[in-house]
Amino acid sequence: MSTPSDELGGLTELVLGTAYQRVIEVPNPPAGQGWTVTVPGGVAWRLLTVLARLAASAVAATRYPALLISDSTTQVCRLPAGGSAAASGVLWSTWAVSATITASAIGSSAVAPLPRDVLLMPGWVLTLVVANMDVGDTLTFNSLLVREYRLGPPPPRSVVRDVPLVE
Repeated sequence: MSTPSDELGGLTELVLGTAYQRVIEVPNPPAGQGWTVTVPGGVAWRLLTVLARLAASAVAATRYPALLISDSTTQVCRLPAGGSAAASGVLWSTWAVSATITASAIGSSAVAPLPRDVLLMPGWVLTLVVANMDVGDTLTFNSLLVREYRLGPPPPRSVVRDVPLVE
């Protein structure tokens, strides 16, 4: 049987503190580029939603956004947006926990699921990439909604019964 610390990569000294819901605005990258966000030190994130708006240039090609999650060296997840943008088109992409893949020609939007139980540790990287991206394509209105946990040492425990001390 695994323990919560084993499921978090064997970090036996890790304790998840109080969680806070936080909106993170991702700066608009230069035209023709995706964006990257790194989880800062001292916190862990559970992704709740990710939003991005892709405006494609007039250059002929269909663009396919995808969200990548890595531990800074190894990609652990690749999540397609569930929709695409044609030349001169716009696609609003939302990834959300418990969502199902849907694409809508009305309003040019797509919704795709996020994995429920992936905990992004300090240094993990979230990247938005676009297949067939042109130098004139732009990504705007980029944001994340995360549940942020402050990380810290374990609470003191009783040596005799291994239960938390009560003061």
